[in-house]
Amino acid sequence: MRLEDALEQGVNAAKQAEKFKTLLHDFISAKLWRTRCGLLEFDREGKRTIIVGDIHGDLDSLRSIVKSVKDSDSILIFLGDYIDRGPSQVEVFAGLLNLALRFSENIILLRGNHEPPIGLEPFPHDYPYVLRERFGGLAEKLYELSREAFNKLVLFAIARGEAILVHGGPPTHFEEMEVDEMFSCTDKLPRMDIVEEILWNDPFENGGKWAPSPRGAGKLWGPEITQTALKRTKTRIIIRAHEPSFKGYKFNHGGKVLTLFSCKLPTYGNPLAAYLDVPGDEKLWLASQYIKTF
Repeated sequence: MRLEDALEQGVNAAKQAEKFKTLLHDFISAKLWRTRCGLLEFDREGKRTIIVGDIHGDLDSLRSIVKSVKDSDSILIFLGDYIDRGPSQVEVFAGLLNLALRFSENIILLRGNHEPPIGLEPFPHDYPYVLRERFGGLAEKLYELSREAFNKLVLFAIARGEAILVHGGPPTHFEEMEVDEMFSCTDKLPRMDIVEEILWNDPFENGGKWAPSPRGAGKLWGPEITQTALKRTKTRIIIRAHEPSFKGYKFNHGGKVLTLFSCKLPTYGNPLAAYLDVPGDEKLWLASQYIKTF
């Protein structure tokens, strides 16, 4: 099966409540990634790597990116925010879940702040209302299953020796905590204050270590936190999503933080979207050479 076919199979499942329910059950019960407390560490093993930012229900952009990947042996990493705001939220989410099930060795799905844990819901969070419009009385159960699926997504990923991959940003807890300490837990997630920052943080350039975030959740983190996070994880760049960008991407902290925004919606007004496409024989910290805009 081609990547495109797996995506469309999931998209079609989103049209019927029972098929979508079965897909959610399959994803929840599958053993896809060897995570520890939400942390995934992996080696690229010389494989081409495609990294995608926010999609927000933009099925056209998702299809365009997947279509560009002819080699099913490539690694595809999605940085979260699959739902809310866009016109095809259920289709995008279902399509990505099916991709992960069909190509579990090569697809990595991270959690965004729009795939929230209980108590950290963004506003607006219209996905449950979209489910209700489409599926009526079955929507509540489908949302409950969706929440379980959110909990299966990777929270924080490290491409060994190369990059931190995250939706929002590195938590400021890197100041005083090692990686193993931060991702040590008896439950499936680290402490909720750490989870909040991973999903909600944004970079800023004003000096200092961190500042309160205007979002009302998470923090703004500065270059010092970036340096500490890279040192503790033995990596050289942070690749994240979460922020709209006019060009579809932006760099912060002297090129050590790359933001990718991969959807084009009237809500955001960005004329371009972007993703990363790094050949297998190159390193992720050379990201500036391999950004694709569309």
